[in-house]
Amino acid sequence: MALNCGKQAGRVAHGAPALGIDGTIYVADSAGGLTAFNQQGEQLWHYTPSESGKPSRGVIVVEDGTIYYLLENPQSGDTLVAMNPDSSLRWSTATGTKTADTALRLSPDGKEIYVKNQAVDSETGELLSRDLPTAEDPVLGGREQIFIGADQQLYMQVDTM
Repeated sequence: MALNCGKQAGRVAHGAPALGIDGTIYVADSAGGLTAFNQQGEQLWHYTPSESGKPSRGVIVVEDGTIYYLLENPQSGDTLVAMNPDSSLRWSTATGTKTADTALRLSPDGKEIYVKNQAVDSETGELLSRDLPTAEDPVLGGREQIFIGADQQLYMQVDTM
């Protein structure tokens, strides 16, 4: 199956696509937009954000159908975008990061999204106060990895070497 990502409009697929629970395929593009395709590869809708940035890490879709993707911008800062499956904007929020250079991570209960060292409420887009380690942390510098295990628990892996 070939997806028409809209090259005629200067849009090129950027990052990994995501598959919705109903089989819809979501693809972010190099211009910062998001396009939904049906299972036959036909475009259902396209969203153009008002914020600028490039989605370098792809899209995630959660069980309720909400679509999340991060627009990275080294000048004005990154924006996390939450879309509904009908193409309406749920919310967008400045994350306080600049070119986060990390994949979005979802908490086991789905209530939080992590962008680098910033936690965001998945329902409202509100920034949450968390003290998560970063690469700048002198103890964990460059070695920390936060991930969700198959048992739906949140883990941190630290390489001590």
